[in-house]
Amino acid sequence: MAKKAKRDAKGCREARRAERLHDRLAAAERRVAKRIDLLAEAVARRDSLAARLAAPATGPTPADAGRIEPGAAPAETAVRADASPARETASAAPVQAFCLRERRRVDILNPVPIVLSNGRPAIAGTCPSCGVRVVRTGPRPG
Repeated sequence: MAKKAKRDAKGCREARRAERLHDRLAAAERRVAKRIDLLAEAVARRDSLAARLAAPATGPTPADAGRIEPGAAPAETAVRADASPARETASAAPVQAFCLRERRRVDILNPVPIVLSNGRPAIAGTCPSCGVRVVRTGPRPG
């Protein structure tokens, strides 16, 4: 009688083990199916972008609205050119920012007030010695 109980217990353990393996296999198959769907979406996106790249440009699209053409003056510079002379003399002290290329604080050349994508005010301009764009963030609003 004891031998039969051991055999039943062993068969039960093997059945549970087989059930766990079956569940793991089913989960793996679901993951594979999901990744195949994601891959198909990525391939469709890539093909769409390749078609847009191959199409002849007919002019600026809404996606290109924020892009600056090479050789064109940036919008920030145009805003600065319209500033009144009284406003320029109001700030007697030069604004300084950290130049990442030179690793030192420099006076900002042609400072322009901007708003960053996170809503924080900042002042952007160029480094007078190396010409790289430098930005000094302002205080948090509110």
